[in-house]
Amino acid sequence: VRPIIQEEIKVGEGNDGKVLISPLANKLAIERGIDMFDCVLPTRVARHGTAMTMSGRLVVKNATFKEDFTPIDETCDCYCCKNYTRAYIRHLLASGESFGQRLLSIHNLRFLILLVEQARVAIEKDEFIEFKESFYEQYGIDPTSNKGF
Repeated sequence: VRPIIQEEIKVGEGNDGKVLISPLANKLAIERGIDMFDCVLPTRVARHGTAMTMSGRLVVKNATFKEDFTPIDETCDCYCCKNYTRAYIRHLLASGESFGQRLLSIHNLRFLILLVEQARVAIEKDEFIEFKESFYEQYGIDPTSNKGF
């Protein structure tokens, strides 16, 4: 399986060789029957102030979110999105408070769990290809570019 994945997606170095490093990579892997993924990506990007949302990457540490009192992702049911705003999380990140990174990590992990749950439902309905294409469009991924996250 590894050579097929490497031909089509960018892979990152991991402790045991190669790891899938993007939502695009995860979708391609799911399509080939792989259902376990490394958790480095969601926590790494969270540490750098970035959230993964259904409409793409959101760099919460940017000043544009200073007065944005909406959740990270309106469609997400995680603890972070239910209880905190983009502005507050941005404040935590700008202040060097690690709680902001933790909240984004919680959100990003839930995002990936939801993504796999949705993929599972799409597979059961024999609609995975449509689901994948819809996700690519919504997330802003060009599957021909080999750029994932």
